[in-house]
Amino acid sequence: MVVFKGFHGTRRDSADEILKTQYLKFSQNEEEWLGKGIYFFDFDVKQAYYFCVKARKYPQFAILSCHIETDKAIDLI
Repeated sequence: MVVFKGFHGTRRDSADEILKTQYLKFSQNEEEWLGKGIYFFDFDVKQAYYFCVKARKYPQFAILSCHIETDKAIDLI
């Protein structure tokens, strides 16, 4: 079991929906970094911020702080 705190950067409307439903949808777009999945930055909220501002250029964004317990995770460090 892997346990960590992850930061998920997304559009503001998507964050509102996640908080409302308590459900994160798998990214399934062809341009995703590593294919289908849910992406988090661990330990550094600044990475999630730069993802929203620089990589995706969301006009309105939010960063969710999540407690994660999983059997499968890929650490790219």
